[in-house]
Amino acid sequence: MKKLFVLLFSVSLYSASSQTCTFFADQDGDAFGDPANVIESDCNTVLIGYVGNDLDCDDTNANINPDIPEVCNGLDDNCNGGEIDEFVTNTYYQDADGDGYGDPNFVVYDCNLPFGFSENMDDCDDNTVTYVDADGDGFGSALMEPCGVDNNLDCNDNTTAIQDSTTYFADMDEDGYGDPNNSLVACNVPIGFLPDGTDCNDLDLDINPGATDIFGNGIDENCDGQDGVGVFEINAQSILIYPNPSSLFVQISGSIKNENWKVYNLYGQCITSGQWIHPTIRLDVRLWEPGTYLFVSNHRSEILIVE
Repeated sequence: MKKLFVLLFSVSLYSASSQTCTFFADQDGDAFGDPANVIESDCNTVLIGYVGNDLDCDDTNANINPDIPEVCNGLDDNCNGGEIDEFVTNTYYQDADGDGYGDPNFVVYDCNLPFGFSENMDDCDDNTVTYVDADGDGFGSALMEPCGVDNNLDCNDNTTAIQDSTTYFADMDEDGYGDPNNSLVACNVPIGFLPDGTDCNDLDLDINPGATDIFGNGIDENCDGQDGVGVFEINAQSILIYPNPSSLFVQISGSIKNENWKVYNLYGQCITSGQWIHPTIRLDVRLWEPGTYLFVSNHRSEILIVE
């Protein structure tokens, strides 16, 4: 009887020493194993880089395992079976004025930032963009801030002496005169803008306050609100035409040296032109159609009648 007990005891020891267990790789070192990376080994063996559980759903990221709380990131942080961002949200605040600062009174909860919202709730007035007023003079700089002043007209925000900004007007036709209906306020002249705002047609280079107004063509070339006779600025002496009316020759005096001149018919067509080199111009009108013409010299003009 004693011999049989010893034999059974020996078999029991042999079975215990040869027992195997399943181990799972833990590459990210978070103490949770990868169910897809398995080895079998002696249960008493200590295996570095392996653990005895298969609960990790991403063994390349130590911040993803069953002990990690779920956050808004589009991932299954807590490995609960594929649910993503469950029961968690971020808080966002409406940014109606688009200055990057949110309204604390208008809140939404989501995992993704909605359009027109901000992550902060710093705005004091979400209907108005406000600016930094470092010198406290009531005039803001170009820098936005959530609770500043409602203008950016200070050209030097380091002194309480107000540095006034200027209104500039677009000059799209590049004639040197700006469009009064297209303006902006700035401290420096923007490209394509200028301080003048007197152009009545900023899409036509030949229409501006410095242009010559052609008689009878229905266009206000010099932007004075009228068309034709009586709208020219008189600079220097008047133009004298004699005889007028005429059917032969006319003498025109009142020149300014090197001043250009033109003659237009009632259809706005230029009949003849030249440069005023001598004090008197002599025109032969014998072949001209009878009618009324306009002699124009810079900003001066005179009616010429041919019989």
